[in-house]
Amino acid sequence: MERAIKMLSDMFQAEIALVLELSADGTLLHPRAAVGVDESLIEGRTLATEGDSQSSFTVQQDVPVIITELSRETRFRPSKLLLDRGITSGMSVVIRGRTRPYGVLAIHCRRHRRFEADDANTLTAAANVLGMAIERANTEAQLRASEARSRFLASIVEQSDDAILSRSLDDEIMSWNPGAERLFGYAADEAIGRRARELQLRDLSDEDYERLLLRIRAASRVRFESRCTTKAGHPVFVFGTAGPMYDDAGTHIGEIVVARDVSELRRAREELLQLNNDLEQRVASRTAELEAAYREAEALSYSIAHDLRAPLRAISGYAKILEEELAPVLPDQAQNYLQRMGNNAVRLGTLIDALLSLQRLSRQPLARSTTRLKEAVDDALNWLRGEQPGREIDIVVEDLGEAEVDPALIRLAFTNLLSNALKFTRGRNPARVTVGKLDRDGERVYFVQDNGAGFDMRFADKLFGVFQRLHLEAEYEGSGIGLASVHRIINRHGGHIWADAAVDRGATFYFTLSVPAE
Repeated sequence: MERAIKMLSDMFQAEIALVLELSADGTLLHPRAAVGVDESLIEGRTLATEGDSQSSFTVQQDVPVIITELSRETRFRPSKLLLDRGITSGMSVVIRGRTRPYGVLAIHCRRHRRFEADDANTLTAAANVLGMAIERANTEAQLRASEARSRFLASIVEQSDDAILSRSLDDEIMSWNPGAERLFGYAADEAIGRRARELQLRDLSDEDYERLLLRIRAASRVRFESRCTTKAGHPVFVFGTAGPMYDDAGTHIGEIVVARDVSELRRAREELLQLNNDLEQRVASRTAELEAAYREAEALSYSIAHDLRAPLRAISGYAKILEEELAPVLPDQAQNYLQRMGNNAVRLGTLIDALLSLQRLSRQPLARSTTRLKEAVDDALNWLRGEQPGREIDIVVEDLGEAEVDPALIRLAFTNLLSNALKFTRGRNPARVTVGKLDRDGERVYFVQDNGAGFDMRFADKLFGVFQRLHLEAEYEGSGIGLASVHRIINRHGGHIWADAAVDRGATFYFTLSVPAE
């Protein structure tokens, strides 16, 4: 462009010559080459084709524009850039291509000059030559880009580990990449020109092959998983995609197939299915065992509730009769024995009731609902206060918020924890019990704290076992079931429970409650 406009400026004895390029959408003009103007003055400048400049007017009129006296021009607004450089006369024409205009070619002179139609025709002819040169350059650039894309795509096909092949509408192999050679065992010169039916699809039934041809000719796009055969006759399972292939004219000429060896994946999947089947059988077996154990537990519960209570009542009753009828003739030691027998019978009955209650906790289904935990604590305290006549107890219950829990079970858990707190604070004046909550590591933790007898943390692992006691029964009564029940209730809610204590310095029981899934 620069050489062309330099020749034109010399031929027309013009001080300034410009080429302005038209944008692809036809809305803007920006300088591409210039003679007689410092590039810094025009760099980055644009003109709107709908504007009132000379170049815009030339595009709008689509005819040569001849200027005799620039300062007196009324068809458009004269350029200040040209006026400042003393430009008086000039011409501008549209640069044309075969399909669209490419821009504007303009020359400008400082001396007064009357350009004729022949001059305009000469400039137009030069613009047309320039347009053909631009078009050829664009075509060559597009061709180079197309060739680069083709080389790039070819390199992808060549380097791909997947098998990539193309075949005609009649199933004739047209291309066969190294990935296909490795997967199926045929070299490219062995495969190209032959039908896939003769190569990797030779075990395909006639009926399936006819369906394959129909699919290729219908230009269908599919994802498939199929069994093929290698050159050595070994089966190989492949997964891939197939889609229509077109020539430059847009004619459907065949199909492109991309396939990957999934034999190992298929074997792994079959092994996983077998493992799942084995697991289901083991789960079914374990479920049957658990059901049997559950039935045995039910039978044991029934036996405890009925068969053991009858002889226990008999022992207690006969001991009572002996104590009442033979008291005058029995020595004091014998009466003591009878009294101890009756007390132990009552104790055994209490333990049976506690065991049955603990077992019911495991069988009872959870009935979660939104529960205000402070109300559950208040209910538990109202029931327990009647068992603590005359005691001075300082009880603080914080706002515990709401939780999705089984109200009856959580009330029972608080009852057991508070019962322990009240029991082990006997002798403290005043006794202090606090029920509250705290956040730890993003988790809500609830606690019941007392200033009672406490315990040695070395034996903390025995806290939640059935019939495990850390204090003598003579000092603190109880069945040894309460904390085991709390542990089971918290576990059934998806939480966990732990304790922190010191001998004669009180104890704190902490627990969490999981958030149920929606």
